Amino acid sequence: MPRDTRTIVVIEDDPAALATYGRLLGRLGHQVLLRPASLEALADAALLKGSDLLILDQQMPGLSGLDLLERLRAGALELRRRPAALLVTAFADAALKARAARLGVEAVIDKPVDPARLLGTVERLLASREDEGGAAAMEGRGGPARAAGGGAFLTRPFRGSYTELPSADTIPGGIKEPYSMQKHGRFVTLALIALGSVVFGMVLAGGLNLTLPGRAADAGVDSGRPLHAAALAQMNAGSSSPIPGSFADIAERVNPAVVSITATEVSDRSNRNRPFFRGDPFEFFFGPQGPQQGPQPGPPSPHRRSPDQQDEPDIETSGGSGFLISDDGYILTNYHVVEGATRIRVNLTDDRRDYNAEVVGSDPSTDLALIKIDVAKKLPYLSFGNSETLRIGDWVIAIGNPLQYEHTVTVGVVSAKGRKLGGLSRDFSLDSFIQTDAAINFGNSGGPLINTSGQVIGVNTAISSVGQGIGFAVPAVIAQEVMNQLRIKGKVSRGFLGITVGEITPDMAEAWGLKNDQGALVQSVSPGPAEQAGLRRGDIIVSIDGKPVTSSDEVVRLISARDPGSKVRLTVLRDGKEIALTANLGERPNNAGGQRSGQGDEDQGPGEEENETRLGIRVEEMTPSILNELGLPRDTKGVVITHVSRVSEAWEKQLNQGDVVVEVNRVPVPSLADYRREMRKAKAGSLLVLYVINPPSRTGGDPVSRYVTLRVPKED
Repeated sequence: MPRDTRTIVVIEDDPAALATYGRLLGRLGHQVLLRPASLEALADAALLKGSDLLILDQQMPGLSGLDLLERLRAGALELRRRPAALLVTAFADAALKARAARLGVEAVIDKPVDPARLLGTVERLLASREDEGGAAAMEGRGGPARAAGGGAFLTRPFRGSYTELPSADTIPGGIKEPYSMQKHGRFVTLALIALGSVVFGMVLAGGLNLTLPGRAADAGVDSGRPLHAAALAQMNAGSSSPIPGSFADIAERVNPAVVSITATEVSDRSNRNRPFFRGDPFEFFFGPQGPQQGPQPGPPSPHRRSPDQQDEPDIETSGGSGFLISDDGYILTNYHVVEGATRIRVNLTDDRRDYNAEVVGSDPSTDLALIKIDVAKKLPYLSFGNSETLRIGDWVIAIGNPLQYEHTVTVGVVSAKGRKLGGLSRDFSLDSFIQTDAAINFGNSGGPLINTSGQVIGVNTAISSVGQGIGFAVPAVIAQEVMNQLRIKGKVSRGFLGITVGEITPDMAEAWGLKNDQGALVQSVSPGPAEQAGLRRGDIIVSIDGKPVTSSDEVVRLISARDPGSKVRLTVLRDGKEIALTANLGERPNNAGGQRSGQGDEDQGPGEEENETRLGIRVEEMTPSILNELGLPRDTKGVVITHVSRVSEAWEKQLNQGDVVVEVNRVPVPSLADYRREMRKAKAGSLLVLYVINPPSRTGGDPVSRYVTLRVPKED
């Protein structure tokens, strides 16, 4: 073995990890010896006597890395010299670090192992061994030995001179004299030091609140500027917004309750593409397992199919996050993390064991699921905060396992509230996401979004695929409601009226003769509770159980929060008069609000027949063949839109080819003649109210009906 070659002994019980250590450390040019068990390595005296560095895994069964090192140190007098020790552990608390220091461990590396850090640490430890050997040799020759307790070199010492050429401006030792120490530069240096001292003093005084208050500080709360209720409460309590100097304490307190989830699905071969990392986690961190060019000798990779495995089912492994909500093993996560899983495994902090989990219940509409593991001990868990009091700009912390980098902590602010994700959601009418710029990536799904008090105020769920710093979380107020129902009965039940509602726009308010835009417009009524209660298309819902309604979202939230079978009192405006109705709620289907309107194809046919209006749309008579092509019932009456100009208001209101107009200004138009008659009544500058059906060919599901207002352009 060459003179500069060192012997590295790796003791690790995981065969895959052991092989990876061998390939990685082999790049350094040293001899690498691999041992799969502690007791086997301990019995090999010759192996230990010739080693320069021991790499030990702390979580080995039977005899841990530190236990092995303790036995080795006890018999150290029999060894030629003590080898350096590097400990790899899943979690290093204060007690473990103290014990490692007592046993002379030179370095501790946390899992998951960073290859660059591992190689750098090994090089440093081996370099320090070389320096110790050199010092010992010098001492044997009468030279000076290294002082006791002296520190080892971090890198190999540089043997060359500090300057390539002699200089008149050098001092003993060959180091060039800096400009600040030359005579003509000393005055400039002193002036810069004085100026820096003044600036530092001003910054320090401002940070410690030692500066005198200005006039703005005397304004107080009653400055005539409105304050958010939460901010006012904080100021009245004599405290400011809790902005910590470091988020480390919060992360340290919360991290033990955040878990890693691995879901395995066995299914027929398909093209499903789930957005999570698949494969061996160790391979993800350390790179492909061996050369990948050309045919590979030996057994095939476990993630590749051999010819006789082509007809076997697919095994898909996906990763996500979750967090404990009780000490008996209940975990909240995203539905899409465990959807369709045949087996779910959960890994806890500082625990190498994977626990099998069972799904207690799930709610696809809000993308939440509750799972449970059975553990003999009590577990740390997180409590919920009030997401309703969040303000845009508040600090938040996202914790999870993005791309299987376990317990990653990122920090950001609340960017917005009440976001709707449209096509991403199974039931977008229930969407009310918190938007944040705290980094969220694949694998963060199901992890907690934390406020500065260490409370959960959201469940990380989605990210924007086309932007950066745009993540979304389910608010805690929704997550708690869903979680409680799942824990009690394993499912979520919501009230259901059987209507679609829309916002009251200024045009709508004008067309209906309303004084303001408060309330929700009933776009359609399907058979069920609403129809039985007497609710009609075109009604304006202004209150529910005496509570005023300000938007269509509020109607959805208030009705969904009721239990199926309960009664609700509705106050509606119909033809300018208030009407009181009572409805017995049904149970909301999982996809009740999943259809979207106004999102159709952008390819319109040119159309040859001119429309008599100036609205930028052309229509045709409805025929049985068109009804069949659109997927609408044969008794549907109206006219079909064949073209929409891209520079028209109709285009902006998302009317499109294939939409069916069944009413104009609340008057049915079963034929093209009826449609044109009502259109001719419209004066320039007036509002037209069209009742439009988006057919299944556009929505991809059930037809969606809605009101659309268009203003007739004035003549030039």
